[in-house]
Amino acid sequence: MKKILLLCLLALPCGHLLLASHLRCGYIIAERSNCTSRTVKIKIVVFTNTASDVKFGEDGILYFGDGTSIVVPRVENTPRPDLGANIGMASYTVNHLYGSLDSYLISYVEPNRNGGVLNMEDSFWTTFYTETRINLAIGTCSSPVFLSPPVFFFSASRV
Repeated sequence: MKKILLLCLLALPCGHLLLASHLRCGYIIAERSNCTSRTVKIKIVVFTNTASDVKFGEDGILYFGDGTSIVVPRVENTPRPDLGANIGMASYTVNHLYGSLDSYLISYVEPNRNGGVLNMEDSFWTTFYTETRINLAIGTCSSPVFLSPPVFFFSASRV
């Protein structure tokens, strides 16, 4: 019995591979042109599966948080082999003038986020969603900025 259990444990892979239809993860950065302006530069950054024919945009909607929105145009991938095989990056930037100095929840929604995610049921049909908030009333100059890229692969043998 112990030999069978040991053989089963040895047969398990050391790392887990997650597959994506096209969007792996992403975030939004909102930055004012200056700390007193109502004009905000909004940048959506996504990490993609370059093996997929589906691209970022076309079906995605960027909500500005003030009742207005736009459809994000199709954006081509930039390969990022430094992050792993078939990983790319895409971004879209737009300037938006807000009507008042208030707090705004900026969000992006796109259908069919990921396929093959192990801890999600029907992950391919799960909508991709990301958001950030900027408060113009208190003089916030930008939303948080990520200083390092996301981790896509992890080996359990290194724990």
